[in-house]
Amino acid sequence: MTKFTNFFAKLISIVLGILILLNISSIIANDKIALLLTKNPNNTTSQLLVYSLIAIGGILMVIGIMALFKLINKLSDKGLTTLAIVLIGIYSITTIANIFLFPAIPNSDSYYVQDYAIKMARGDINIIDGNDNYFGKYSNNNAIVLILYYLFKAFFFVGQDNLLWVGRIFNSLCIIGTTVLFYFAIVKFTGKKATATKFLLLSVLLPSVQFSSSWVYTATICMPFIGGIFLCGANLIKATTRKSIIINSAIIGVLSVVGYKVRPVVIFISLAGVICMFFWAFKDKKNLLKSAFSLAICAVVAGTSFLACKGIDNHYYTGSDKQFPITHWIAMSLKGDGAYDLQYKNKHEAMNTTEEINKDSIKDIKRTLKSYTPLTLFKHQYEKSSLMWSEGSVGYYTRQKGSNTYRSFNDYICGPKKHMLMMYCQMLWLAFNIFIMVYLYKLFINKSSKKDLLLAITLLGALVFYMIWEVKINYALPFVPIIIAMASMGGISIENKFTVPEVSTKKCYKVSYITVATLFIALLLSNIYYVSFNQIVRETPKIENFSSVSNEIDNVSEHNKVLKQTFYADSDFNKLSFFSIDHHDNPSSKYKIRLKNSKNKVLAEKTYSSYYTFEKTRNVILKLPKTYSPTHNEKFTLTIKGLGADSDYQEFNYSDSSQIDCLPGELKINGEPINGDLKFGLFYSERTALMSLPAYIALIATIALAEVLIYASLFKKKNYNLAKR
Repeated sequence: MTKFTNFFAKLISIVLGILILLNISSIIANDKIALLLTKNPNNTTSQLLVYSLIAIGGILMVIGIMALFKLINKLSDKGLTTLAIVLIGIYSITTIANIFLFPAIPNSDSYYVQDYAIKMARGDINIIDGNDNYFGKYSNNNAIVLILYYLFKAFFFVGQDNLLWVGRIFNSLCIIGTTVLFYFAIVKFTGKKATATKFLLLSVLLPSVQFSSSWVYTATICMPFIGGIFLCGANLIKATTRKSIIINSAIIGVLSVVGYKVRPVVIFISLAGVICMFFWAFKDKKNLLKSAFSLAICAVVAGTSFLACKGIDNHYYTGSDKQFPITHWIAMSLKGDGAYDLQYKNKHEAMNTTEEINKDSIKDIKRTLKSYTPLTLFKHQYEKSSLMWSEGSVGYYTRQKGSNTYRSFNDYICGPKKHMLMMYCQMLWLAFNIFIMVYLYKLFINKSSKKDLLLAITLLGALVFYMIWEVKINYALPFVPIIIAMASMGGISIENKFTVPEVSTKKCYKVSYITVATLFIALLLSNIYYVSFNQIVRETPKIENFSSVSNEIDNVSEHNKVLKQTFYADSDFNKLSFFSIDHHDNPSSKYKIRLKNSKNKVLAEKTYSSYYTFEKTRNVILKLPKTYSPTHNEKFTLTIKGLGADSDYQEFNYSDSSQIDCLPGELKINGEPINGDLKFGLFYSERTALMSLPAYIALIATIALAEVLIYASLFKKKNYNLAKR
């Protein structure tokens, strides 16, 4: 059995290692960050500079993390506890602060989920209607609706009416709680508090998860279920009493089922645990009995939990004959880059039954697979993997959009100058993946515990699952703690490499480090033109109401409708852009758009007409003659008047505000108030560089100083035996 376990560990490490190597290549060759420099996809010079910076920066991150790990190793047990508390505090403050700095309006699925939960909590409805346009297709989100419903109802009962804030705080607590659960799980799992503290350090260094706390959805709310299963699994390994085995097995059963209902990916760590338990059970008779007893308890509780969840779902959900089957998502994932396909969704939405959708999906799957050659299929999977796993930011900035509170540092976090932060996240993400490769190497050569298979199998399950499922960059969020945990353990494996006693080897390391550090500074200096002198048009959003649910406003031009939207702004702007849908079959339409300030002065006015005008601008845009600086929270009035030329070429939209007010202000159509807000954005557009030259030179000097400190920490004369610590 030991031989088979070793073979299985090698197989897992090889397969996962290949996938991680592919991820590393896509992390380095990330075009998205390169395009932030020039907006020119054909500028190979800037692309190569960015690729080189990411690669060299990732290596320096590895070395820098080693220096920090070395400092942690010097701490006493009390010092480790103190540092852990401080790191959890920093992580918590960052997570909570994000929801106040970026109180983003919910969008897409998050909007529907929260909107429905708020309606139920306020008593407007008491069921999840299967005839609803959204929940008739996506019953997989019923569980999160019910969790939020009970939460919102409790707070609404005690007089708290701002339920969006309740959701944001709850989501933040889920993220913070996950990190705390992983900390205690790693302490149990490895028996080393230092390892768990290093996990906290890496979690704090990567801000991507904390910056996603405004996104109240299953990808973040499922995370504590994964953390809880990991902790209970670690407890089970150490459990010696029947009571401990029963409690932890029962909790795993509940968390696995409820977590699966919230988001199916939770089940990966449970299945990984079962596989690991199988190998562990056959070591001796005692382990076999313990494993059988634990699995029996888990199965009974999981079965009971499943029936309970099904009963609750049946009580609240009316059912639907038009649910999207699993084959729909598989078929969609095989198209293009595997991301969400609106046209494909609309195609199946027009069908009458789930069975009809299923048959069409199967037909599409067969047709698409036949069209692939081995090479094109590999290219398709590589593009999917790149979209899902190659960005260290995990797309946090897409979940900070729609915030109507603008501050100057928004530009550098989620605005047009976020390049530097994205580059930092990318380098750190590369370092994590390098550490994971070390983790897998130790697993391959049988120099790590077979318990380490738990995290490896979980991550492999996630990577394989998203080969056959719709991908979105934010969907990687639930697995970030697992990636960081594996990186922490991988990093520990190479700590001693920097404190070897042999003079020749140590000299080699010194020369290598100095070379890499110098090359990184040289690359930063060579990037001065693109960062400080290359000015391109960058748009800073001041108000955005684009991502929430859309309702079309019909016949604005033909029926001479008048749309009047009031809104408030307190920072400079010079451009408005409207969310509108093209209707190419309509040759002509005509609209007059006017913007007035609080003193009723016209700031901008323009008449749009004909196919040519819209084809040229590609969207409805109103530019101000010059930048306007509003007084504090000044009120503006935006008017769109149809002039009756023809049917709408551009169809304007508004967001539903029955439960969630997307924009402070009011929308009227022909004088009648509408429960919603016009979908548009307010921007400040300018030609500017990413950073001023003095600021960029100061940044380079800071990095150079950090490199010197890392060198002093790693290569000073006195050596520490890190392995014993």
